[in-house]
Amino acid sequence: MVKTRIVEILRDPKALYPVKSLPQRIKVCLEGLQFAWREEVSFRNQVMGFFAMVLTLALLQPSALWWGLALFGSATVLALELVNTAFEKLIDHLHPTVHPKIKIIKDILGGAVLVASMGLLCIGLFMIANTLQSDPF
Repeated sequence: MVKTRIVEILRDPKALYPVKSLPQRIKVCLEGLQFAWREEVSFRNQVMGFFAMVLTLALLQPSALWWGLALFGSATVLALELVNTAFEKLIDHLHPTVHPKIKIIKDILGGAVLVASMGLLCIGLFMIANTLQSDPF
C-alpha cells in the first residue's frame, strides 16, 4: 500500500498535493498565518512591530519611497519569521530531542530573522531622520 503510493507520487508529484482552486489555496495560507499567530509569540511581536511602523508612517507622512522600503522590509521580516516557525516545527517533529547540530540550525534561522529585523530598524531610523530633517516644524 505505502510502496504503491510512493511510486504513484514519484511518477506524478501532483498526486501528493491535488490542485486546489485559488480560494482553497488562500484559505490554507490563512490557516498557516492563524497558526503562527496563536502559537508563536515572536510572530505576534513582529506583527505588533508592523502596526507600530504603519502608525509611525501615517504620523510622519514620509515620501512614497520610504513607505515602500518600510512595507517591503516588514513583509520580509514577517515572511522570514514564518519560514523560521515552519522549519522549527518540522525540526521538532523529526528530531524532538535537543541535539547540538539541530540547535545550530535553529540559531541560524533565528539569526536570519534578527538580521532582517535590524535592517528594518535601520530603514525606520533613517526614514525618521530624513523626514524630520526635510520637514522642519
